[in-house]
Amino acid sequence: MKKISVLMAVHNGELYLKEAIESILNQSFSDFEFIIINDCSTDSSEYIVRSYDDKRIKLYSNEINLGLTKSLNIGLGHCKGQYIARMDADDIAHPDRFLKQTRFLDENLDYGVCGSWYTLFDDSGIIHVAKLIENHDLLQASLLIKNQMGHPTIMMRKSVLDINNIWYDEELKTSQDYNMWLRLSVVSKLYNIQESLLDYRIHPKQVVSSKRNVAKQYTHSGRIKFLQKLMKTTLSTQEDVVLYKSYFNESLSLAELKNLKEVYSKVSLNSTVRELYDTKSIKRVFDQRFKHALRNQMKNTGIVHWRYLIYYIKNDINGLVKSVF
Repeated sequence: MKKISVLMAVHNGELYLKEAIESILNQSFSDFEFIIINDCSTDSSEYIVRSYDDKRIKLYSNEINLGLTKSLNIGLGHCKGQYIARMDADDIAHPDRFLKQTRFLDENLDYGVCGSWYTLFDDSGIIHVAKLIENHDLLQASLLIKNQMGHPTIMMRKSVLDINNIWYDEELKTSQDYNMWLRLSVVSKLYNIQESLLDYRIHPKQVVSSKRNVAKQYTHSGRIKFLQKLMKTTLSTQEDVVLYKSYFNESLSLAELKNLKEVYSKVSLNSTVRELYDTKSIKRVFDQRFKHALRNQMKNTGIVHWRYLIYYIKNDINGLVKSVF
């Protein structure tokens, strides 16, 4: 059995596929199988994969186009390694990525997921480095607000997926990874190595770039679905709306800001949440996000309305007003 199963799905990815594949085949840690799911590509993607004479590559082709989520689940079913490493067909893994991630997971048995920082780039060069949270408690709490794991940087412990019967949610055509990290975060510890181990390519053909509004809906629905199952309750339409707006930095009215505070309180006080999450980290994350929502509203309106000031002073939001000025 190989130490790592590398999982990649590709659909018409000929433009960057060769560079992505070679960044995996040239890893300093070589004990892996490379599972590639060809999702009914109509370009030269399959030809490119077959051009490599490397026994570690195992190619499986879908007869019809199933989409990324289903293709990844098909790939998970073929993975036999102790660890599963994700890789996308348009990114570039750094040479020591697998070495550093396997070392961490080997030495920290209570951790089931290991990601890393990643470097965003496009045809003009480096854009910036995405520096993600390291500490599990804060990372776990922050996931309730925002995705803090880079999908193609992830290495997962296969046993954690198997024991908890965790697969990608096939109702989510995009942002399927975010929902998975939320579910994994309550059954195992998560960690991000504090250095960039992958170059994440930004280009016009990406799913998120071409269908951004649809992707936003799937991101939100995946989070709401997790929250409702976790809390064993149903969020109202109003609560759903304010969480969506706060997540995507949309303007909130005073009434919506009040409702957002109530939702955060509802989540924080939930018995299951208090059992599975570090309460201090939850409070810190929600307070920061609430302050961010206020600053956004004041920025969008261009003024500091007296009603907002009275409301926040009345509720004593830990120096919130002071942080605005």
